Amino acid sequence: MCKEHHHCSHHQAQECGHCHHEHGNARLPLRIGAAVLLFAAAVSGLLPPAAGTALFVAAWFVAGADIVYAAGRNILRGKWLDENALMTIATLGAVFLGEYPEAAMVMILFQSGEYLQHKAVESSKRSIAELMDIRPDYACREENGTAVRRRPEEIAVGDVIIVKSGEKIPLDGLVTDGEATVDTSALTGESLPRRLVPGSEALGVEIGKVFSQGCDTALLENHGVCIGAPDMFTAFQRFETLNYTATLEVLASKLGKIHSLPENAYHMSETNAHTKLDDFIPRSHTSEELAARRDMITLIHRSYKMGLFTATHGTYSVRLSDGSFLITPFGFDRAYLEEDDLVRVKGGMKELGKTPSRAVLLHQKIYEQHPDVGAILLAHPVHAMAFAVTDAAFDARTIPESYILLRDVKTLPYEEIYREPDKMAAEFDVSHPVAIVENDCVIVTGNSLLQAFDRLEVMELTANSILDSQSLGSIVHISDSEIADLKTAFHLED
Repeated sequence: MCKEHHHCSHHQAQECGHCHHEHGNARLPLRIGAAVLLFAAAVSGLLPPAAGTALFVAAWFVAGADIVYAAGRNILRGKWLDENALMTIATLGAVFLGEYPEAAMVMILFQSGEYLQHKAVESSKRSIAELMDIRPDYACREENGTAVRRRPEEIAVGDVIIVKSGEKIPLDGLVTDGEATVDTSALTGESLPRRLVPGSEALGVEIGKVFSQGCDTALLENHGVCIGAPDMFTAFQRFETLNYTATLEVLASKLGKIHSLPENAYHMSETNAHTKLDDFIPRSHTSEELAARRDMITLIHRSYKMGLFTATHGTYSVRLSDGSFLITPFGFDRAYLEEDDLVRVKGGMKELGKTPSRAVLLHQKIYEQHPDVGAILLAHPVHAMAFAVTDAAFDARTIPESYILLRDVKTLPYEEIYREPDKMAAEFDVSHPVAIVENDCVIVTGNSLLQAFDRLEVMELTANSILDSQSLGSIVHISDSEIADLKTAFHLED
């Protein structure tokens, strides 16, 4: 997602689903307000039916004209399935079915969510800018009895720096001489000033104490995060996971009480990290396999950029015509995964020298029980995962496209993914192609990789819309009779 339009390169602009909103954000509240007024006039019952229909269409156009334009522009550029296209297809589908109020309201809700997201990003940038104000520009190092200004990065361990009254303390250290009252609220969150005397412990020492207790992450009140790790990759992975978890908690709190895993379940995934499979030596890749590897890597990289999973998490697989399947490897950063890193699994054996994802047995069981399934995606889209960590049920009966692609979404217990892959595999069928695993992941199946990915995108978009709508009122779900019409029109099996 592009967080600021003027930071996007030409290439990024083509890949960004939100950039088209940035120039018009100043006018977006006015358009949303105008669309709401048109919608209210249409539902007032004071106008003839034809006039009411015209106002619904006008409300839809006023709210979503830029969405439709962006969808058409991106399609011409080869980007077929972004959120703009999905939203356009969904609302046009509602119009086609004669559900003009639903088309207008969905577009209004979507634009309202976009605007709220934009405001949240702007608020975050202002907060970052305020934090940058406390960054010191220089440090006064003692050199031959005098204080000489140096850049903070030029100061070495053991150097003596001099801090005068009113200056910012540029680096961690110990007070060796003098006394001062220091404002540490930006670091500790405490409003009272702190008295420093010779021997006072600095921030680095306090963080060291936290790490000595077995923690690898320290949250600094009103300041930031400090993460310790044996290497840069592990540190970044921990930071990425921390940021994801914090976002998930904020979103989940909109749905209800967040439930945690018990201690025994918490360690279950660690004991099943590596599935032992016999090895086989593969021959040269067929054209089918090469194409599948290419398509998988394309969508894996796209998924990572979209935030559908992080770091080494997330498992994708594709079935080949000979009954074998390709699956993502264990412990590889999804952002840098290459075609040859993918692991082929055949007859319960794996490629020599490679380790498949720990979910390989679940994928194998699903393929064995469901010959129609051609691809399986195990991901962690943050909005959909909000339903996995609460008791809230995910109801896809929101817009026609959501129900058509997702059908009825089950919530499965955490333990089954590790203890009973056969039982979990049996939960999927044509009426239940998607499932949420408590506190773990989202599992999506499809007859092809593209269909599975389409379902994953629609699921995350639907979850996002549901969460955004919480601030507007109760969700109006598609009725049973409308569901029956959809099943008939799109030949949906039960």
